[in-house]
Amino acid sequence: MTQQHDIYKERVPVIIVGGSLVGLSMSIFLAWHGVRTLVVERHAGISPHPRAAGFNARTLEIYRSVGLEESIRAAEPPSVQNGGVMKAETLVSDTFEWYASNVSEAVGAISPVRGSVIPQMLLEPVLQQRAQESGAEICFNTEFVALEQDSDGVSVVLRDRLTGGQRTVQAHYLIGADGYKSTIRQALDIPAHGPGTISHHLSILFQADVREALRGRKIALCMIENAAVQGMMGFGPDEQSGLLFALYHPQKDEALPQEKACGVELVRAAIGIPDLPVEIISMLPWELAAHLADHFQQRRCFLVGDAAHVMPPVGGFGANTGIQDAHNLAWKLAYVLKGLAGPELLTSYEAERRPVAQWTTEQATARYAERLPSLHLDLFAAPIVDHQTVVLGYRYHSRAIMAEDDHGLYENPGHPSGQPGTRAPHVVLKRGQEQLSTLDLFGRDFVLLTGKEGESWCSAAATVAKQTGIDLEIHQIGNNLLPEDQRWHQAYGVTATGAVIIRPDGFIAWRAKTAMATPEHILKQVFSQILAHDF
Repeated sequence: MTQQHDIYKERVPVIIVGGSLVGLSMSIFLAWHGVRTLVVERHAGISPHPRAAGFNARTLEIYRSVGLEESIRAAEPPSVQNGGVMKAETLVSDTFEWYASNVSEAVGAISPVRGSVIPQMLLEPVLQQRAQESGAEICFNTEFVALEQDSDGVSVVLRDRLTGGQRTVQAHYLIGADGYKSTIRQALDIPAHGPGTISHHLSILFQADVREALRGRKIALCMIENAAVQGMMGFGPDEQSGLLFALYHPQKDEALPQEKACGVELVRAAIGIPDLPVEIISMLPWELAAHLADHFQQRRCFLVGDAAHVMPPVGGFGANTGIQDAHNLAWKLAYVLKGLAGPELLTSYEAERRPVAQWTTEQATARYAERLPSLHLDLFAAPIVDHQTVVLGYRYHSRAIMAEDDHGLYENPGHPSGQPGTRAPHVVLKRGQEQLSTLDLFGRDFVLLTGKEGESWCSAAATVAKQTGIDLEIHQIGNNLLPEDQRWHQAYGVTATGAVIIRPDGFIAWRAKTAMATPEHILKQVFSQILAHDF
């Protein structure tokens, strides 16, 4: 019998259940806003079996905003950057089709950063170190047992998996970042709906010299389809290892391959070299699925990442969507905890992120259906939207956005409108000899941007910030910050006398295209609505 100990009750502002990519990112983003966290993870540490391996430009913009981009670039293997996505019968086939030639390519005028093909197993140590340096307590071998919540907070029971001892933690809020089989979602009795399991795979981590098969091609992901094996394959930075997701069909009474010899044959069939020396490191079953939780919030508890939504890996949207969930939620929790926003602000998390997650799941599923047509997934297919629009063009609608209209869920990020609810566009600026992006002005506080003739907005914003206690940075484009061209006015849709307010997550909250009477009164009204707080 395991011993149960409830020796003391701890108290933390936020407890995060799940210490992988999304949970660690959540902790970092909250710390960036001055909020301490406890992160609990049921596993003993970082998994050596690779999982996610592609992080898009929006995710790198977010990490850049909290000062993490340089650390990530230092950890990413240079040899796997700039790889493409292709489909072939085998890796050595002379005939193949490119879906994307460079998944980490810089996106030019749209963003100041490029994506990264850093494997999750290399990114997680960077995130863990930063989270701990920022004051997070991270407890491995610790699992969630139960929770109770009331108007004052959440009481969470945790179990040490090594000793069996239990402890109770009191928190203001709880974040479920514990994956697609989320115990938090189950404890909250939140159902999930969608296609469910789409296909079954065997994830095979192997060592083999694939340099001859790659023939100098930089491949981030290869879709394989032949008589012996169907699935997806990626490769290690030294081209001496790889990961194969091989399909199997339990609905056709196919048994899950368990012997390493079977894994060797599947790898050889995918690569196309029958006598290739292959060593199997590990094999794990994996279900490719698509579903969406009915709700992302229940009172003081929130779901992020795979706990809230699961999608096929094609397009590389899954982990990125989870990290962006965390970024959206972090500043809102911080403002509520600091007393600068009402709890109603937190309802905007689900209102904003759930439609984006649903649309992104549809896009990932449509891409999977297109690339493996033999699975006959037409029922799940949606019209495919270009990759950069999915990554950078999604739009929010909620009480935390002062919308001018309702123009749908996304726009082309290459032709930004500056509409409230869209990501604040990247525009190149100069400050003396320094070149920077408008995005470098965002990330911790609210920001008011105005044009060269927007002095009335600057004065009003300074007064409102002083009266309300809101941290508000004020920048006048055209004075100390000089745009390279007139794109600032076009991208943000304002004149030299107009102004925009950017939220801490880099999304436009409000816009005035020109000067307006009573700017101080207007800004107070804007912040009162956005933050659900009377000022």
